[in-house]
Amino acid sequence: ADLPHLIRAGRHIARPGRYMRGYADEVEPADLVATVRTQAARGDGWVKLVGDWIDRAEGDLKPSWGAEDFAAAIAAAHAMGAKVTAHCFGNDVLPGLIASGIDCIEHGTGLTPELVEAMVAHGTSLVPTVAQIELFPSLASAAGAKFPTYASTMTDLYARRRETVMSAYEA
Repeated sequence: ADLPHLIRAGRHIARPGRYMRGYADEVEPADLVATVRTQAARGDGWVKLVGDWIDRAEGDLKPSWGAEDFAAAIAAAHAMGAKVTAHCFGNDVLPGLIASGIDCIEHGTGLTPELVEAMVAHGTSLVPTVAQIELFPSLASAAGAKFPTYASTMTDLYARRRETVMSAYEA
């Protein structure tokens, strides 16, 4: 009874070409809700979405799907009794996820004071995964010349990491 309890979320769900190769179920918007239902049935009560990742065509972090798609996916998981978490480095994806009732944000480096207040109001948890955040400088360096906007975004998120995480902790 005093040992940790492992909770399995099934496979990550990501947009094709927008996450680590071979790591996630990669789906377009039309298949998102069905895939969430499949992963909710396979897991132990959690589904993990890739909220944002680098969009190579845009050269920066972008939401994996639209806010309406996320809202439908979260509603489908909740209808099955599952909770939803999402990988989120940037800012753009967060307002829609929080407003849609997501249960948890992972990383959360793009949080603003207003978004932290919204998380508190909605009861949304934060898992900052500080070990991953410490990789931001190497991600920015590797992106450098090919994706300078992404490199700049990651550098800025890293520079603000302590303030961002501590503001959420204090809230």
